[in-house]
Amino acid sequence: MEGKLIETKKPCKLSRLGVERTNQLFGKMDKEITVARLQHPYTGKVDYVFLNKNKNKKYNVKRQSDYRKGVFYLESASVD
Repeated sequence: MEGKLIETKKPCKLSRLGVERTNQLFGKMDKEITVARLQHPYTGKVDYVFLNKNKNKKYNVKRQSDYRKGVFYLESASVD
């Protein structure tokens, strides 16, 4: 049984993580990582992310910054 989808919209600044920094944080990867920096920390549960209302491209949260709870490292995933 699936629960109700709860959608939370947050303004953020998006950028791509460089290859060297991706390898430092996640080990050798061939995937692009998108960094979403929120204006304020977010401590709620996040299952996945859609950026810029593009419901055809889903992102999984690869990591959330421990220091700044408002920084998410996102990896592109296919839409279910």
